[in-house]
Amino acid sequence: THRASALGSRSRRERAARSARGRADADQVLRELSSIAFARVTDVVELRDGKLELRDLGQLTDEQRAAIEAVEETKHGWRVRLHSKERALELLMRHLGMLVERREVSGPGGEPIALERTQRGLTEDTANFLRRNILGIGDDDGKPN
Repeated sequence: THRASALGSRSRRERAARSARGRADADQVLRELSSIAFARVTDVVELRDGKLELRDLGQLTDEQRAAIEAVEETKHGWRVRLHSKERALELLMRHLGMLVERREVSGPGGEPIALERTQRGLTEDTANFLRRNILGIGDDDGKPN
């Protein structure tokens, strides 16, 4: 039993370590999304002598670099594309419960879904049968008078 207890403790420690690693990964995803969601184009480019110039990418923070999707040199200068701020904000809002999706469900042809009324978990037919045959009340269909 000592060996089983030791194995159980080891298993719990391993699960806790995996959980901690998984949590760190989830936190990392949230940090990346936040970097994208709250990035500003002025983090990457600046106005110098009336011309937009690319900032030194080596001087940017990890968070600022995380927001950059692509940097391309063109004949007119540098083209900088940031990841979608809108998408990152949407994902963060969903995670924080600030964005709730509602879906309408309907029956065939857009008609309302037919619901069966129950009494104490019984269908109407079963309730009528019990009224008529067990309790002796109700009309021939078992419906209450």
